[in-house]
Amino acid sequence: MSKLTTILVAGLFACGGSSNTTTPDAPGSNGSNGSNGSNGSNGSNGSNTAGALSCNGNTAPTPAANVTVSGNIQLVNSSFALGPLGSGTVDICTGDNCATKLGTVMTDGSGNFTAGPFPTNGTAIPAYLRVTASMDATTFGYPGAPLAANASGQAIVFPTSDLGLLPDITIAIPGSTCGSGNALIGIEVTDCDNKLITDTANLTITVTQNGAPAGDGPIDVGKALASFNGFFIDCNVPAGPTTINATYMGKTFLANTVNAVVGDATEAIIRPGY
Repeated sequence: MSKLTTILVAGLFACGGSSNTTTPDAPGSNGSNGSNGSNGSNGSNGSNTAGALSCNGNTAPTPAANVTVSGNIQLVNSSFALGPLGSGTVDICTGDNCATKLGTVMTDGSGNFTAGPFPTNGTAIPAYLRVTASMDATTFGYPGAPLAANASGQAIVFPTSDLGLLPDITIAIPGSTCGSGNALIGIEVTDCDNKLITDTANLTITVTQNGAPAGDGPIDVGKALASFNGFFIDCNVPAGPTTINATYMGKTFLANTVNAVVGDATEAIIRPGY
C-alpha cells in the first residue's frame, strides 16, 4: 500500500473527555480559539489557554479501578469529506501488532463505539486503537499517555483505493522517501488540553530506534501543504519499536513509544505530560 500522506490518519485518546484539534496556544496570541477546516486545516489563531502546558513534568495519575474507551471513527471519501465509518472493527490493543486484545467492538451507523470497562489492576494501561474495515487502510492510533481513566478515542481512516488520490509527499517535500518500502509514522503534538500545536517553528521532534535517529527525520508537512499545519511525518522508518518525543518552548514533552508497521498507518500523539 502506498504511504503518501497518511499523516492525515489520526487516532487520539483524550483521558477524561473528548479530544479536539482546534488551533492551540501560539505564543503571545490572544485571539479566539481557531476552528478546524477540512483535513485538519486551521482557522483563526488560537488563544493562550490557561495552563495549556501545565501538565508538563507532572507525575502519572493513580489509575481508576476500571476504564472505558468510547469515541467515533470517521472515513474520508474520494472528495476528502468526512463521514462515519459504520461496521468498522475497533480493537483495544496492548503489545506489538495487537498481541493482546483487551476488547473488540463494532462501530454503529454513526461511527460510534464503546469498549470496556477494562480493569487496570492498579496500573495504567498502555493501550491503543486498531481500526480495520473492508477496503480501508488499517489504522493504529497511539494515545499520548497510558490509560488511567475513562478515555475518548477517535480515528480518521482512508479507503485503500483513495490513498493514491492524496497529494504525493515525495513531490511536495523534496528529499523525502515516502513509499520506499519501510514504515511511515504520522505525528501530532498537542498541549495539555489536547489542542494541536501549530506553532511548529518552536517545535523540535525526535524519532529514534534503539537510541539512534530513525527514518528520514520528522518532516513538517505544513511547510509544503498549508492545510496540514501541525502535522509531521517520518518516512522510511524501519519496522519495530519507535520512540517519539518533542520539545516546545524549552519544555521536553512525554515520550511515546509506538510500533512502526510496514503497510499500515501508524499515528502518535505527543503531549506535555499525563
